[in-house]
Amino acid sequence: MLGGRSSSSAGEVVIDTGGLQDTPSETPGIVDEPDDGREAYADLREAEEAADNDCRLAQKSFLLFKRSSDIVLASAGLAVLSPVLLATAIAVKVTSPGPIIFKQLRFGKNKRPFVCYKFRSMRTEAPDNLPTALMNEDKNCLTPIGAFIRKTSLDELPQLVNIIKGDMSVIGPRPMILSEYRQIEMRDAYGANDIQPGLTGLAQVNGRDFVTPGLKARMDGVYRHNLSAHLDAVCFIKSIEVVLSRQGNAADSGVGKSVKKTEPAPLTLPKKRTKILVVSQHYWPEPFNFAEICEELVQRGYDVTVLTGLPNYPEGAIYPGYEGGKNRYQVRNGVRIIRSPLIPRGTSTVQRVVNYFSFSHEATKMTAGLESDFDVVLAFQTSPVMMAEPALAYAKRTGVPVLLWCIDIWPECLTAGGIPAGSAPYNLFKLISKRIYRSADRLAVTSPLFKEYLHDMFGMNTSELIDLPQYAEDLFTDEAEDIPEGYDRTKINLTFAGNIGSAQSVETIIEAARLVKEEERLLFHVVGSGSSEQTCRDLAKQYGLNNVVFHGRHPLEEMPAYYQASDAMLATFADNPVLGYTLPRKIQSYLAAGKPIIGTVTGEAARVINEAPCGLASAPEDPVGLAANCLVFAEQPDSIRVALGRRGKAYYEKHFTKQAFYSRLEKELNDLKGKKHGA
Repeated sequence: MLGGRSSSSAGEVVIDTGGLQDTPSETPGIVDEPDDGREAYADLREAEEAADNDCRLAQKSFLLFKRSSDIVLASAGLAVLSPVLLATAIAVKVTSPGPIIFKQLRFGKNKRPFVCYKFRSMRTEAPDNLPTALMNEDKNCLTPIGAFIRKTSLDELPQLVNIIKGDMSVIGPRPMILSEYRQIEMRDAYGANDIQPGLTGLAQVNGRDFVTPGLKARMDGVYRHNLSAHLDAVCFIKSIEVVLSRQGNAADSGVGKSVKKTEPAPLTLPKKRTKILVVSQHYWPEPFNFAEICEELVQRGYDVTVLTGLPNYPEGAIYPGYEGGKNRYQVRNGVRIIRSPLIPRGTSTVQRVVNYFSFSHEATKMTAGLESDFDVVLAFQTSPVMMAEPALAYAKRTGVPVLLWCIDIWPECLTAGGIPAGSAPYNLFKLISKRIYRSADRLAVTSPLFKEYLHDMFGMNTSELIDLPQYAEDLFTDEAEDIPEGYDRTKINLTFAGNIGSAQSVETIIEAARLVKEEERLLFHVVGSGSSEQTCRDLAKQYGLNNVVFHGRHPLEEMPAYYQASDAMLATFADNPVLGYTLPRKIQSYLAAGKPIIGTVTGEAARVINEAPCGLASAPEDPVGLAANCLVFAEQPDSIRVALGRRGKAYYEKHFTKQAFYSRLEKELNDLKGKKHGA
């Protein structure tokens, strides 16, 4: 079939395989430079570019025609087949308990996830993440009419709705499920993931369930590179022949044949690794350490899938490479990443609120189609608290327990954004927060003061809350050789690293730098970005400061060089009571790097600095106190500064190590495995 020509009763179509073999190869250039001069070569190149442009325009026109045809055919199909649809729905309902429609997350154009609809052909307790070809391993998965509607492809008819919605086309590669990630990668090699998936396609009319994954991916690539109305017509007509003749259907291999038992036999499922569904609005490539946690769990033998949003933090714009539905499904270091659409956070308060709700809403919709065989849900909850809603929605549907890791405390975090306690928005989010926190099967906190808050605000039992403080990445304990540009070994370098937002009050550093600008020994560094970065830059320029250096945001792997080049690290808080409950992860990073800390902080962060003791602390938004502490630090001999850093590192190794974090996390995950949500 892949020898270059395909025929059917509908006619004959010549298929260009594009040189596709078991692995893709680069296509050689169309024109080599001739020997008779540059002018002829330029003319040939111009002709080649014009031909390429004509091909692109022709393909664009065909895709518009294809989309219009899809809408017409799917609408007509729903109308004509409505009696069949109704009869099938009734049959599914009366022959087996459970929903009529089976929803499953699948991957469409550019691996964009969508919820695919089918008539349910399997028992509700059957695994919902197996390809059709594997269902013959246990025929008892099927409902009494499951084998029949699979043989006749009646189970696929609800996908006409997906076609009208624009998730699918009538003809195209079949949409992949999450467990078929290796075939998704093979399709990438042949360019078959950048077109709309179909109700039927070239592979379905040439072997269907019994085509090997590699050959199926090759045929999908062949279809992609030979898009035409003629090829679609051939596939459409041959699909009717295949359905009527039941060629290549796994359901005809013995699956679903009658069983001589009154009750269905127990399902026999293979042993598997513990499967964890991680839900977090933020994930790599955003500057959070959640990717490291997930990848470490993979290294420890867990199967990890992450449901997250499109990266846009902290600048507020979608990162390059993720616009227009790109990279909605990725695999990184063994972790499968599914990205939900969302509205980026922008730079205004209104945009940020819309961003908060958009992820919660869109990701919750996607959980309706996620496979139900995860063992535990792990929710990383920063801001907003609603980012845990998809985790709870999945738990409610499947009964899988949820471990919620609370990193930002709500609704108190609202006060840091200017929303006063007791206001209508605050009270609304108080109700939402109470429901979310109390719905989690286990609740872990990063700071001991969170326990007091949750007890006082929501009446939660502090003994049932789990201490799970953050840790620093391993790279912060390594020595860096290179000195970043802007650092001066002859001066005392003081560095702030992290997000530059309203909660961090980096303006306090600028004001302190103004107070000590005559002290030539001190040089302040700001490494990071965020909503307040430009304000801080403008303020430094207004004051004419030459003792402040802005370095912008840098990748995590570059940060140890900035830490090691510093004599001390700066931590600043806005003057807001909620920040006293938190222990920002930068504190652990500063401690792990063995650097003294000079902070304008309160609460838990101040306690750590003083208890270590590893530095100097003054009140939030106190530039005078910060300036004074910087001068005190500058007067200390090198031996004292080094001793402060060593104390901080010793404190880190006692309280915040990576080993202690994962020991506790794994214990909680394993304790939850096998339990029911809400039990």
